[in-house]
This record gives sequence, structure tokens and C-alpha cells, in this order.
Amino acid sequence: MCVLKSHKILTVVFSLEKGGTERAAQNFAFGYSDIGNDSRLLYTRSDGIRGAYLKQRNIPVYALSDNDDISCLCEWSPSVVHLHSHGITVEEFSKIKKLFPNARYIETNVFSRPSPWVDQVELSFQLSYWCAWLYRKRSKKKYPSVVIPNPIDTSVFQFSGNDRVKSFRASHGINVGDIVIGRVGQHFDGKWSPVLIDIFESLRDTTTNLKLLIVNPSESIISRTKDSPYHKDIIHIEQINGDSNLADCYSSIDVFVLIADQGESFGMVLAESLLCQTPVVTLATPWGDNSQGEVVGNRIGGFVAANKKDILGRVYKLIEDKSLRDQMGLAGRNRIIELYDSKNVASDALSSIHSITKREKACPLPLDLMRDTEGRLSLLSKLILGSERGFSFLRFSTGYHSALEMPRFIANAAVKRLLRLFGIRRGQI
Repeated sequence: MCVLKSHKILTVVFSLEKGGTERAAQNFAFGYSDIGNDSRLLYTRSDGIRGAYLKQRNIPVYALSDNDDISCLCEWSPSVVHLHSHGITVEEFSKIKKLFPNARYIETNVFSRPSPWVDQVELSFQLSYWCAWLYRKRSKKKYPSVVIPNPIDTSVFQFSGNDRVKSFRASHGINVGDIVIGRVGQHFDGKWSPVLIDIFESLRDTTTNLKLLIVNPSESIISRTKDSPYHKDIIHIEQINGDSNLADCYSSIDVFVLIADQGESFGMVLAESLLCQTPVVTLATPWGDNSQGEVVGNRIGGFVAANKKDILGRVYKLIEDKSLRDQMGLAGRNRIIELYDSKNVASDALSSIHSITKREKACPLPLDLMRDTEGRLSLLSKLILGSERGFSFLRFSTGYHSALEMPRFIANAAVKRLLRLFGIRRGQI
């Protein structure tokens, strides 16, 4: 593999807090350093817990607001600037561009939409083939892009061992012999779904030793759990600090269940769970982001369900079959190491700079990407997924949103388009 060696690479991210974008930036900085480059990181707005991790690995960290830091970076003069698009403002990008006018600019595009500075970066990294398809459908021009996923520091997460698992479970009131389904997520509704609670309740009706562990849930999920007849069997943890403690949590879960209203543009928690050898059952949600299936791999690291009707049976199957849980947990760990290890991803990212003008072959369309899922797709689902121009209708393709809502959706979309056409805002009517 042809890789740019001994380059000065500046990773740019808006903050160093605990989110997925921040972890991806941190891991890219690690990966670039591990393959022999001078790797440094610049945050544009707020410091956070990742600053300590970076300094432990001898990655210099700078603040855009600190004049001394900027002077040091200008003297260093990066050859490659790698932006993480989420959270960076146009003003911040413009300032960085003026500071380092001779650098080559690449970006990790988090939400599959052309960034405001798309014409000024040489290459846009998409996190999955689903993201690549959305990006190209949403772009007026064919901007150079390639699928480069988020990198994972695979040395950090692994099964914690039986003693630490027993200790973690005991500290949260989980008894020996209990089966735990769980979910770790970000604290907003788009990353959660009440369907998770519905599934737990259905399973709990017949499995008395079942617990649900939720970490950092959204307010709507917290409210929903309080109304559950099995609320005493739901363990709510507000947050977990430190990767070691987080690994204990993943290791203590028997089946990780991810159902998110908007899906995942990548899904760091999926990779972390699988590295701890905890298999995953996830729901494909093609009305929004839908990379979770590509990360898990149907029947490899767990199951990817085509619709909400089929997810229940797959969770039950893993609950009942410990040998299958162990098999998929190990296979999932091997998959994450093979596909997403930070050194390999960093190498691929830099190699792609050599062939910027050579675009990838056309990525698979939604129907192709949804073929390898558990459960049958309805005729309506196939028609929607098979229509290249109909991606805005994908919310009706898995049964999660009722097809009965489609006429109202079409009417609302038509009104919005007419208002935009005549330059009218809704508040003006």
C-alpha cells in the first residue's frame, strides 16, 4: 500500500469532549502517529477529556483561540490538514485556511452533506457506503469522495474479564444468572427509540431473569422507562467516565441492542461493544443514517434487522443461545480489528490522497445495501429503496413510520418546495 510517510498532519476538530466525532479525531491523530507521521491536533472551540488521552500518547494539542498555539503551528507548517466537519464553523475554517494556505485539505464528512467549504478541500471522506450514496444524492456536483470509516483504537477496548464483569454487575444490582440487554448512547432522542423499551417488555414477559441496562439515555427514554411495568428491572446509568469503566459496561452486557430514530452515520458504540465481544442486534433505519449494519455485519457480529417486527426474534435468539453469543462476539471483535483499526484506516486515508482524481466505483444503492438483513422487505419497501430519487421517502421503508403518513408527508414536502420557490418563509404566511 502506497502511503504518504513522515508528513506533518494536523487533525482539526471542534472539541475534545466525549462525542463520537471527537473520538474519531483522536483516533486519526493516533493512527497518523503510529504509522510514522508528525501528528498534531487543533481544536477550534472547547477542550475536554480527550486532551489528556492525546498528551499521554505524545500528540501535541493546540487551541485555535490561543495566539501562542497558532504561532507554534504556523512555524511548524502542516502539509496536510484533516478537518472533521461536524461543529466547525465557516469562520473557523476560513481562519485555518488563511493560517495554512499551502497545506492539502481533506475532511471527514460526518453527516453525508456537502460542507460549506467543499470546493476548498481535495477529498471528502464518507463513513460508509450508505453515507457515500446519500452524499452523492445530496450533492449538486460530483465532488471527489471516498469511503474512509472512523478509525478505532482497538487496543483500548476488550473483554474486561470475569472478575471485573462480576464487580460491575454487582455494583448495579444485577444478579448472577441475569441476562442483560443494553444500550450506550448519546443523550438526545435521535439516537434512541422507545421501540427498545417495547422489545424489552415483550421479552421480559417470558424471561424473568432479564435486565435492561441503558447508559446516557435521552429524556424521552427515561420518561418511558418510568411507565414500564418492569421499571425495577431497568438499570439507568447517567454516564460512565473512562474507557476502562466503559469496557466493563460493554463486557457486562449479553446483547447490545441499537435502535435509533435517525440511525448512525457510523456508530462508535457498536465497534466498542464488539471489541468487548458483546454481539449486537441493530435495526436498519434507512430514512436517515444507516451505517450500523455495515459496522456490525449481519450474522457476523450479530444481526441486522430489516424492520422492527424482525428485531425481537433476533434478540431472543441470542438470549437463548450463549454459544451463538460467544461466537458472534468473537467474530465481531475480529471484524472491527480487520476493518477499522486506527493504523489501517489512517494508512488508507493518506493513500487516498495519491488518487484524488480517481473516484470510487458507484457505491451500492439502498436496495443492495439492505439485502443482507434479517426479515423480509415488503413490496412497498423494495419500491422505495429501489428508487434512486426517492431517498426522502426512506422513512417509510421499514415499517417504523406508517405508510399511512405518506400522503401527509408528500403534501408537506410539496408546500415547502412551493414556499422555497417563491422565497416565502412559513412565518410570513
